Amino acid sequence: MSDKLLTGDDDRPGKAICAIVLAAGESKRFGQSNKLFAEVVGVPILERVVVVLSNCGFGEIIVVTGADHEDTASLLDGYGVRLVRNLNWTDGMGSSLAIGAAAVDESRFAGVSVCLGDLPALETGVVLEIVRAFFDEAKSRIVVPVYEGARGHPVVFPIRVISDLKALNGDQGAKSVILKYRESVKEVAVESEGVLKDIDTRMDLEGGGGSV
Repeated sequence: MSDKLLTGDDDRPGKAICAIVLAAGESKRFGQSNKLFAEVVGVPILERVVVVLSNCGFGEIIVVTGADHEDTASLLDGYGVRLVRNLNWTDGMGSSLAIGAAAVDESRFAGVSVCLGDLPALETGVVLEIVRAFFDEAKSRIVVPVYEGARGHPVVFPIRVISDLKALNGDQGAKSVILKYRESVKEVAVESEGVLKDIDTRMDLEGGGGSV
């Protein structure tokens, strides 16, 4: 656990939201190793994402694992996250998101934040901006960060659409849910490309650092 990254900030408004981190793939395009364990400024990418979300004070963080479950569990030991294993992770991102959504206690949360596990430049302040926008919209709209016209992650969904997230399968991601409820989407313009800059190849990793 990288204590040096934790802010200790008590101003964390996300307790009514459950965060789901998608970390089940084997990252074939990255090479022989899993991209989520590649280090940026000495810290594995997935750990950086979990630190950012932890700093935001989400009520629970669920990490959906798959290809490297044991290594993920070892990496995140001590963070207090809940691991949910997708035994059918090869079916695609949609299946992982559905499993993560099914693990959410709907009675506890007003919303669900869906985040990719490979966003090394994601920043705490930006995620908090998205969370606050969700509350500003009375916790009833889908909130999507936008950087220079492009939509990114994490996306916050109101709990009323969780059944749609549970119904996803294959490579079908959350875009289909956003499209279904497009009239209820709130876009939030942010000033950090960290909401877009995911990692697929080793070339993507070059210069992929960021502040938490």
